[in-house]
Amino acid sequence: MSNPKYGTGDTVYLRESAAIGILEAWRIGSVSSNYPGQWLYTVEAARSQPTSGSFVGDRKQLVTGVTVFYTEDSFVSFCEALSIARQTLTARLEHIDSLLAANCDLGTDS
Repeated sequence: MSNPKYGTGDTVYLRESAAIGILEAWRIGSVSSNYPGQWLYTVEAARSQPTSGSFVGDRKQLVTGVTVFYTEDSFVSFCEALSIARQTLTARLEHIDSLLAANCDLGTDS
């Protein structure tokens, strides 16, 4: 099994977010491997305080975050994320330009 691409504390970007034009950065919390030989990465996702905490026995639970597991192919580097987002946003801009050309008279103020 090869070494993990990212290490604990590295900043990574979600591939799916970059694909829709959003650069969403995460910091790797831990790295482990699972049985099929994939690297699993954990990130901490912040969560707002509940308006009324749930009770377990005599204790009130105030959970402020959750741990999320991702596989290595879910992440990309900053430059890869920029490249993916650029492709998406370029296609969107071309679509907007074609709509403007087909439907709007850009020579008037209306």
